[in-house]
Amino acid sequence: MNKIKKTGRFILRHWFGILCFAFVLYMCFGGEYSVKNILSLRAQENELRKEIEEYKDSINNFERRIDEVSVDSEQLERHARERMYMHRENEDIYIIED
Repeated sequence: MNKIKKTGRFILRHWFGILCFAFVLYMCFGGEYSVKNILSLRAQENELRKEIEEYKDSINNFERRIDEVSVDSEQLERHARERMYMHRENEDIYIIED
């Protein structure tokens, strides 16, 4: 019985500290806005930002190619031959893949 009284007094004396400790534990490990969830969402955000940059680079590359092809007919023919494997009527094309 004496132990229960001591424990009760301890809790009554330090109730605010215990409450703060419980709140910190909850914020770190539980709930929707826990530190664990926030860190995983930030990692996901960083990955998505990298993907956005890659897509922007590829868009710029395609826009540059479109500009080259639309301005110069030699570039258009080169693109058609290299990328689309087109050829003239009297030509044979041999494709060698590495």
